[in-house]
Amino acid sequence: MAVRGGSNIGLIISNIMFALAFITALVLVINVDAKKEEARQQAQAAKANLVAAIGPGVIEQAPGYDAAQMNNESVVAQLSGQIDTLKRLIGTTTADEQRIRTDLGFESGSILEVKGRMENQLGALSSDNEALVDRVSEQDATIEALRDEIDALEDEHQESLVRVRKDVETYRAQADSYGQDVDRTIKRLEDSRDALEQDHRSERRRLQEDIDRIGQENQVLSERNQDYEGKFASTRLRATTPELLIDGQVVETEPKTGSVYIDRGEDDRLILGMRFQVFDSAEAITVSDDGETSGSKAVIEIVRVGTNTSTGKIINSVPGRPIQRGDALVNAVYDPNRRFSFMVHGIFDVDQDGRSTEAEANYLRSRIRAWGGEVIDGDTLPGDTDYLVLGEQPIRPLLPNANASQAQLDTYLKQRGAFDRYDELFEQATAASIPVLNANRFFLLIGQTDR
Repeated sequence: MAVRGGSNIGLIISNIMFALAFITALVLVINVDAKKEEARQQAQAAKANLVAAIGPGVIEQAPGYDAAQMNNESVVAQLSGQIDTLKRLIGTTTADEQRIRTDLGFESGSILEVKGRMENQLGALSSDNEALVDRVSEQDATIEALRDEIDALEDEHQESLVRVRKDVETYRAQADSYGQDVDRTIKRLEDSRDALEQDHRSERRRLQEDIDRIGQENQVLSERNQDYEGKFASTRLRATTPELLIDGQVVETEPKTGSVYIDRGEDDRLILGMRFQVFDSAEAITVSDDGETSGSKAVIEIVRVGTNTSTGKIINSVPGRPIQRGDALVNAVYDPNRRFSFMVHGIFDVDQDGRSTEAEANYLRSRIRAWGGEVIDGDTLPGDTDYLVLGEQPIRPLLPNANASQAQLDTYLKQRGAFDRYDELFEQATAASIPVLNANRFFLLIGQTDR
């Protein structure tokens, strides 16, 4: 298509050149025709003058003479015919030379010279036209490449569009499924909310009833508080006679080494590391209303256990009161003739770091077992229990508010249960006259005073 366009341009340019040449010749013919008549008149006069001037025979040698003779015309007629031909070629019978030059666009030179210049211009235009044709061909090739690329992109776009439509359908289906799941979830949540609100109202009524009941209990408890303190004092460790507290005697001492020999050994279930308070005699043992013993002059720790006797070392002593043969030994947990049973309940601050833990309660249990005592597991207090060792008293928990979570309610119930159980065990021990000890009194009674 591009080559065909370039050929048409060349043909148009050639037609234009031919038209210009034709017009030029026509203008000349017109100019000649305008002067034909004048030339004819002048020719007659000139002929006579010419003949007179040039002599006879010269006219026969004039251009067009032979053609005039052949056509039976005069030389002038022959020339006039040629002029008429030129006029027809130029296309005018009235324009003069200057007008023809103006119309054709050249001021000097002949038509052939103008034709030559126009041919040169035509050649330059042809070269430009060929360059343009080449550029058009290149542009056509680029256009074709772009069309191919556009077609490829269109195909890719169509494929992508198909994939996107499939994805959209998949997403729409998933969205519909998700919407249904959300609706079901909302329905379940609404049902759960209604149930929770109903439970909450019921719980509020129950808690309000508890508040009313606890208010009444507080009134009763405040009235019974002093009575409990009296009962607690009455349950503390005390013996009807001091002799019942004696667990052994000193059989010999070595003041230089600080060694003390006692009359208890493996056969008496004595344990390495056990401690005893040392008294001058049974009469020197004093038991206070709080259940604490006083009057001891030293504390010894067993460092070697024999079959019937053992060796102890002095842990601390009262200056001026040396240990002597026959001194009495006391340990609240140990008894050579029986195993005491203990219930340890609650959490304890044995190391006195300000934090009460269950681990320290387990430490107390281990000491009791190590020194021959029996530890009662669980929270049920048997009637034959010898001692109840209570830890730190739990604080009565505050009632949760109406908006409390289930976890907060569970925590409250757990703390309230611990608080109530502590009081229940204390009341049971009081009713059964079972001695109640705390950690400090327990360690004091077993002679472990250096904590």
